[in-house]
Amino acid sequence: MPPAGVLASGAMGVKLTSAKRLALQCKFREYDASGDGKLNHEELKRVLTAGNPDVTDAEVARLFRMVDRNRDGSIDFDEFVDFIFDQEIPFEPTPPEIAARFTELFGEEGMDTAGWQQICSDCRLFDVRFRQVDAAPLFAKARPRGKKRIALAHLDKLLGYAADKKGMLPSQLHEQMLRSRKFMHGGNRGTSPEPALNRSPPGTANGSRGRSSSKGPAERRSRSSSKEQATEEEDDWGAVEATFATFCRQAGSMDRSEIVKLCDDCGLLEKDLRKADVEIMFSGVMTQQKRIDFSMFRDLMRTVARRKSIPVREVQWKIACCNGPRRNVATPLAPTAESRATAGLSGEGADARRERIKAGNDCELGEEMGWKWVKGTFDAFAEGAGGLDGSRFQKLCDTCGLLAKGFGKTEADVVFSKYINKQRQVTFEKFKDVLRDIARKRQMPIVEVQKLVGYNSGPPELESQAEEVRLHDDVTSYTGAAMAKHMELRAGS
Repeated sequence: MPPAGVLASGAMGVKLTSAKRLALQCKFREYDASGDGKLNHEELKRVLTAGNPDVTDAEVARLFRMVDRNRDGSIDFDEFVDFIFDQEIPFEPTPPEIAARFTELFGEEGMDTAGWQQICSDCRLFDVRFRQVDAAPLFAKARPRGKKRIALAHLDKLLGYAADKKGMLPSQLHEQMLRSRKFMHGGNRGTSPEPALNRSPPGTANGSRGRSSSKGPAERRSRSSSKEQATEEEDDWGAVEATFATFCRQAGSMDRSEIVKLCDDCGLLEKDLRKADVEIMFSGVMTQQKRIDFSMFRDLMRTVARRKSIPVREVQWKIACCNGPRRNVATPLAPTAESRATAGLSGEGADARRERIKAGNDCELGEEMGWKWVKGTFDAFAEGAGGLDGSRFQKLCDTCGLLAKGFGKTEADVVFSKYINKQRQVTFEKFKDVLRDIARKRQMPIVEVQKLVGYNSGPPELESQAEEVRLHDDVTSYTGAAMAKHMELRAGS
């Protein structure tokens, strides 16, 4: 029997539902002090001693060996659940609609890594928690041993892992996939041969175009209604109205240029929505004064969501996350002799000049947003060390996109060295000053630097993947002398 503690909870034989599994995952993250998604020996010991202070090191070591079934020196979430419930981890079955679409795309031989990444992109599964670099490791984890593809029988396991990574229930992930028009009704991307092109002459049932299409009015209406239903999901407009007010030069209304700037600063202008598209949409809702109020703005954003084929709540989220108009910081020109004499700079001392430059730089930074999200990213890169050393700081700058032209690794080291303590680390309070210096060096508002760091979920987990190679015993790959030798040996046997 394992030692008395939190793991020995007597949960053997209890059915593990999706809700219990999600709650247990949150508890597992509390135990995982390092944030790497696994429990090491010290973390397991800390958990056990919290429930039973009398547990010995030998009992901890014995329990660690029992839970660590793959003998990789750490306990992942699956091993944690498997040990507590003494059963195979259940996954919600894949809905029939997704299973049918999966079979249509990839056939019986299954899906490879590229197909999985395409599904994640089509269904918009990538977010702050589940990034594009996480798709391949999850695929490798769910893939059967010795196989390079995932068949329909293991799809529920892969989708369960993805739901765990995103912090949601599998049923919610299934619902998001079913709402994806690009995945459910897109073209065939599988490895099977493409269907033959239709060579029927124009005007026939199969080769017609335009009004002669074989799709009837009922089918077109159903597809249009499903698209509208997918984009009509809305949240409260309160936070959006607050952002709307910051872009208004006149109280309560916007003109054409202000709308375009809002869409640009909030990240709505992309390949599927251009500046000209926003201006055309604005012309359809504006008043005779060529301005719109907030009620018209809501209708305009619903039109934007339909144009981008995304839910309205996603447009709302992007606008609510914006902290107001982005300020363009111009590069100051070098002062001339006349301007220096006019400003009285020629007799200015070094201390006064430093104070003046510091005061001027502080004015250029603009207002700061909250530091809560930045603190989360800082802790993820610090890995429980209490501060960032030089290598971790360089990794954070590289991952979060702080390095740019004119501000490379050398400049980052110079800024870092100004705020290190005796342990040659930067604490979080000093890290704030580091980001302010980076904002000054890159001549950008501090809010933009905070977003670059705060919207990052931590160090990427990289996993090497073996490429497909033809082995020496693959007879079909033999040519020339090798084939002749093979045929000679075969004839001799």
